[in-house]
Parts: sequence; C-alpha cells; structure tokens
Amino acid sequence: MTLNTIFGYEDDARPRTKIQGFLKDFWVESKKLWYLASPAIITSVCQYSLGAITQIFAGNIGTSQLAAISVENSIIAGFSYGIMWGMGSGLETLCGIAFGAGQLEMLGIYMQRSWVILNTTALMLMFTYIFATPILKIIGQTDEISEDAGTFALWMIPQLFAYAMNYPLAKFLQAQNKFMVMAVISVLALVFHAFFSWLLIAKLGWGMAGAAVVLNLSWWFIVLTQLLLEVWYIDSLTLLAGYLKNAEISVDASTICVRVSNELGAIHPREAKFSTVVVGITSLLIGLFLALILIITGKQYPSLFSNDSDVQELVYTSSLHC
Repeated sequence: MTLNTIFGYEDDARPRTKIQGFLKDFWVESKKLWYLASPAIITSVCQYSLGAITQIFAGNIGTSQLAAISVENSIIAGFSYGIMWGMGSGLETLCGIAFGAGQLEMLGIYMQRSWVILNTTALMLMFTYIFATPILKIIGQTDEISEDAGTFALWMIPQLFAYAMNYPLAKFLQAQNKFMVMAVISVLALVFHAFFSWLLIAKLGWGMAGAAVVLNLSWWFIVLTQLLLEVWYIDSLTLLAGYLKNAEISVDASTICVRVSNELGAIHPREAKFSTVVVGITSLLIGLFLALILIITGKQYPSLFSNDSDVQELVYTSSLHC
C-alpha cells in the first residue's frame, strides 16, 4: 500500500514531468478558471468603472473638480469600500456552506445579519464623509481640493449605504453561482451610468452635483436589482427544496479560490497546487499586457480624464515611474 492510497491521493493528478503534458494541462486548467472567473471579472471591472467614468466626465468640467472627485473616490470612498468589501467577504464561506448543505433558510439569515453589521459600520464610517474636509487638510491636500472633495463626499453618503447593502447581496448570489446574472446587471448599470453622466454633467451642466446623483443612482440600481433577484431566488430555492427527497444541493465553484479549495477538499493537493500555478502565470501575463498598453498609449489616455496639458503631462510622467 502506497502513501497516496493511505492519504486518499490515488485519484489525484500525477506529477507533471514533460513540457508537452504541462502545456496541455495548463490549457485545460485555464479554460476551467476562465469559465469561473470571466463573469466575476466583468462584474468587478464594470463596478470599478463607475467611478472611472465619473472622473472622465469630471475632467471636462475643470481640473479642480477632477482632483476633488478623484480624491473623494480614492481616499474617502476607497477607504470605506475596502472595509465593506473585507467584511462582506466573510459571508461568502457561510453562504456557500449553507447552500451546499441544503440549509436554504440560513442563506437569508446570514445575509440579514450581515446587513445589520455592515449598515452599523456604515453609520460609523459616515463620519469620515461628514468630516472629509478637515481630514483631507490634515493629510496634506490643498484647501481648495479639500473643500470641493468634502462637499462631494457629503453628496456621496448614499453610496456608502449602497456598499453596505451590495456586498451581502453579492455573496448571497455568488454562493449560488449566479455570476452571469451579476455581470449582466453590472454591464447595464455601466451603460446607464455612462449615458446619464454624459446627460447630466456634459449636456445639462450639473457639474459635481450631477456626478454625485448619477454615481449614487448607479450603485443603488445594482443593489435594488440584485435584491429583486435575491427575493426570487430564495423563494424558488425554498419551494424546490420542499419537493426534494434529499434536500442536499452541491455548491458550485464560485471563485478561483473556491476552485483551489475544492481540489483540497477532494484530497487533490497536486491539482490545487497546479491551479495556483496557472492563476499566478495568467495574472503575470495579464499584468505585463496591461502595462505594455499603458506604455504604448501613455501620451494618449490621460486626455480622457482632463483637457489640461499640465495634468496630462504629469499623468504620463507618473505612469512611467509606476
């Protein structure tokens, strides 16, 4: 009896020794990972692009407005985004386990508890929005930028509570492998956001107020649409569970991390290790590709955010050093 048999590794992949076998297995594993990751990537890119599009239109208003919105997005909202994302991520495991064990009623309970926790956290984080102006002055921002960013931060308080509602909803849907639905919602939100940003900021001249209105509405559109789906999904799942003799449903892989944990759970350490290698190599290649694009278009893309030649030159110089 071998050690592989003793530890349950007999159906794990054999060590890869030939380059042909490695490339073949790399291609197979890449297809699995991209199948899982593509909708999640689309969702993340679209949601991140909401703020980027706002900054693009803000750059056409003026340099000061662009700076103010950029500071609010990166420092005030970025700080809150990171906290909400981190706290919401803890729900992913709980929802995945509950869904996999057929404990469908616990999905809603976990999500509601998370709503209470995150909205309470949002109430505390709200003070960073209220006192954004003095905070920005303390960390070295100019008075003009601090005043404008502080005003914009007050207008963006609804977005903070959208964050608190969004992440539990997202983890609830991810636990059921509803990535494609989330991607569609995010794409629609991005399209609406781009159109109304153009309408309110560029066409009607609402300025920073228009940017705040559109950004808040876009995030709440995502939240409310996902909430409607959540109600429909949980009712459907509960109804289906009543007709199953064995109310045990296997949870699908929801992220690349879950892909690795699935292999470890199945006692496939070599497959888990190989998945990690594939993710690492793929991420490196994507990073190099994007860096190459930024280098090639270094003198062109800053014009998307500002018409000021000094700002464009500064962005170009900074991108070279980054």
